[in-house]
Amino acid sequence: MPRRRIGLAEFVRAEPCADGETLELTLLDQEGEVLVLSLPLPCLGEMLAGLPAGADPPAGQARDVKSWRIEPAAMGLRLVLLTADGQTAAFHISRGQIAAMATLTAYGGLGVRDRRLMN
Repeated sequence: MPRRRIGLAEFVRAEPCADGETLELTLLDQEGEVLVLSLPLPCLGEMLAGLPAGADPPAGQARDVKSWRIEPAAMGLRLVLLTADGQTAAFHISRGQIAAMATLTAYGGLGVRDRRLMN
């Protein structure tokens, strides 16, 4: 028996918590109230495994990107892509990856050995 059942209207955002062990989900319920759910990272795999057979996983290819935006996130930045058909895909970019992109922008390409170190 669920302790509480909430009908969600919209997913707002997901951000990693400062502890690096928890994901904070911000949601909007059907009454317009904002809800914040703290989810331990190990639970994500279990959630994905619970998707119905044939359901598309949340990750994949974004085709025909109509627009994009970069937002601040707790531990870096989030790149959000909006496709022509209204779908969104969001990607977390860590501070280390941001520094690597800045280095590549300033100094050009890297050799094979250095590429492994950037991620």
